Amino acid sequence: MDAEQSVGERYVLEVSSPGVERALRRASDWRRFVGQRANVLSPLLGGRQEVEIVEVAGDPGAEMIKVRTPKGEEQNIPLAEVREARLAFHW
Repeated sequence: MDAEQSVGERYVLEVSSPGVERALRRASDWRRFVGQRANVLSPLLGGRQEVEIVEVAGDPGAEMIKVRTPKGEEQNIPLAEVREARLAFHW
């Protein structure tokens, strides 16, 4: 932008990121973070729970998310049943 002088002399450039606790919305988000931990809100988990993302399978629009609970139990959840999910980051 500076070389082309496409904006005036003074401008502010802001760069943002979804952050380390980014939201998981699409199946591609879930696939990208297999092996990571996430805070997931779903009635099938009995509310909000921190889980490990194990696998994502199924046809587009009918994906199933396999997660591992803190007790080590694996559970399959339809992506459509996830109300909210974010990566979990521990400092």
